[in-house]
Amino acid sequence: MTNGLAGVEIQHDDPDKAAATWARILDRPARDNVIRLDGAQIRFVPIVDGRGPGVSAYDVKVVDRERVLAAAEKRGRKRGPAQVEVCGCRINLV
Repeated sequence: MTNGLAGVEIQHDDPDKAAATWARILDRPARDNVIRLDGAQIRFVPIVDGRGPGVSAYDVKVVDRERVLAAAEKRGRKRGPAQVEVCGCRINLV
């Protein structure tokens, strides 16, 4: 059903600072709080769900989006037209 990870979203109370820190660690530039990697990206965003800093979403490449969404809806885990939730984490289907 999936064929790769396209990105990760990290929420932080200071996304600018977190992006700058990780840009230094990875030796990659951060533009608009996004660090582009080889075939993927890391996005830094404000905290929106009250869980504190950490991974808030993954971008997953899918082979059959409709099948994934149907299975998620059956389990009450569909969160949008291209998003599901698993174990409290959003998964964006790309």
